[in-house]
Amino acid sequence: MDNAQDNKLAWAAFGLLFLFAAHYFQHNLGGYGLQIAFNNTVWVVALLFGTIGVFSAVNRGVWRLPSSWLAYVLLFIVLFLPFAWSQQTGEYAIGRFFGVLGGVFFFVALFQCFDAKRDERTLLFILLCSVGIEALLGTLQLFGWQWLPIGRITGDAIRPQGIFQQPNVFSSYLAMGVAAGLWLLIKHPLPAAKPWQKPMWLGVIYLTLALSGFGLYVTLSRTGILALVGVLLLLLWAPKGENRRALFTALTFIVIGELAGMIFAELSAPIRDGAGVAASSNGRTDIWRVSWALFSEHPFTGVGLGGFEAAYAQQRAVTFAQSGVLALANVDHPHNELLFWAVEGGCLPLFALLAFVGYFIWRLARLGRSGLGYGALLLPFALHSLTEYPFYHSATHWFAFLFLLFLAESRMAQAHEREVKLPYVFKSLSVIGVLVGGLFMVTNLHTIYKLVEVARANKVAKEGDSPLAPLLDIVNPIVFQNHIEHIAMYARLQLALKNHDTKTLQTFIQWGWQFSEHVVRADTFIYMLEAAQALGDKQQEEAIRKRAKWLYPNNPSFDLSASGAAAPR
Repeated sequence: MDNAQDNKLAWAAFGLLFLFAAHYFQHNLGGYGLQIAFNNTVWVVALLFGTIGVFSAVNRGVWRLPSSWLAYVLLFIVLFLPFAWSQQTGEYAIGRFFGVLGGVFFFVALFQCFDAKRDERTLLFILLCSVGIEALLGTLQLFGWQWLPIGRITGDAIRPQGIFQQPNVFSSYLAMGVAAGLWLLIKHPLPAAKPWQKPMWLGVIYLTLALSGFGLYVTLSRTGILALVGVLLLLLWAPKGENRRALFTALTFIVIGELAGMIFAELSAPIRDGAGVAASSNGRTDIWRVSWALFSEHPFTGVGLGGFEAAYAQQRAVTFAQSGVLALANVDHPHNELLFWAVEGGCLPLFALLAFVGYFIWRLARLGRSGLGYGALLLPFALHSLTEYPFYHSATHWFAFLFLLFLAESRMAQAHEREVKLPYVFKSLSVIGVLVGGLFMVTNLHTIYKLVEVARANKVAKEGDSPLAPLLDIVNPIVFQNHIEHIAMYARLQLALKNHDTKTLQTFIQWGWQFSEHVVRADTFIYMLEAAQALGDKQQEEAIRKRAKWLYPNNPSFDLSASGAAAPR
């Protein structure tokens, strides 16, 4: 393939990623990351784009890298250096390692495929169209068009989610779209090659801004609203060029969207009743308190990469015993990216992240008022990462953030070029990567399909049918290993209880202790209690109750027969 062909394929892959793969829906059991269907399709296309980038660089004979490429390399190394002392928990962070590595692959590929100064307008417009699709889907979802293949809104409160299955993730995507639309009007002149381009260009931007303003209001997301305010404040000082009238019109459309959301919220009882969501912390402050206590106890080495969930469960119990504050249970991320790396890796990755962010902001400030515009593009996702975990929940957010980072980096300095050495090695590795990664994602989608079958079979199983039969067809259990293991062991427990199989009951209790070392769930202890009671083993029952009551002090299922709340085991 020549460079022209590579470039066409890169444009096609970029469009496929944000206009199609990002909006794929398949029924699933919820969760985050590869547990949600659309993240798998996004990763397949992102890997394909990365491979196109490698071929483009090899055919050209040089790598194009950001001028600060060494800072990115050092950050990556320091973030995952704690693997060296995370032997007990490191396996639970392998997915994160490959997620960041894949992001680096995509980020580097952007430099190989595009000239940001030349292509920024079109690339940003494609991303804006992606936001427009989500804003439209979320609006239709809100108005009850539940036949749309994007998942149903459940519960008493109506909060649109789009494809993301989480209102705040949806909201930050809309806020980024507002920044992209305004920046297109501020930075780039309207295309005027053909008569139809101007109305199409403005129509897409204005409609997306209006729908985004509407969606940002009705999602009741403080993160989204704060991001919107921050974007508007930053862009207020950005250079306006000669397109002030279009910019004023765009702001009018945002206001119209917000007012429409306000009117709809007043007329909608569920939204009005759920308005308190925006005023509450949703337990984040308590989560941060427990997480900070963990960091304070392990400031240098952390609790180990992948060890947050189990360490948090223990520290939550300690905090409750010491202060009476009971944080949310079953938390595997502290809802703050800086705290996450600090707790698991200690001060080294924390300081590395802070130093990198400071270095990046310093370089961005050197762009002058243009730097404010690129800062506004990055702000919604950066802010959201300090209150939740959008990059783990949505791969679309991850790759959109990296693309916006690419635009900013390309403006801050000229790309650094290095000769391509071992070209066939890079080509081979990239092809192997996309084939293996693509196969993994496709088989994981099959796993999601089978697990949904199991969930449905448990509700409609007929006599003689096995509701677990679909599990036998799963070929890739890696992402759902804990989930599948829990289902299978529970099925064995039910059979053992029915047949009074003491050996299997004892095996289940031993498994429960081991499983709870890393994945702490109240259900596991409830099932262990059932097994101990069936065995008539009072000593084991008491040990299970004490441990469970320590971890879940407000759960009546674990009330102790005797007083005492000292931490067991």
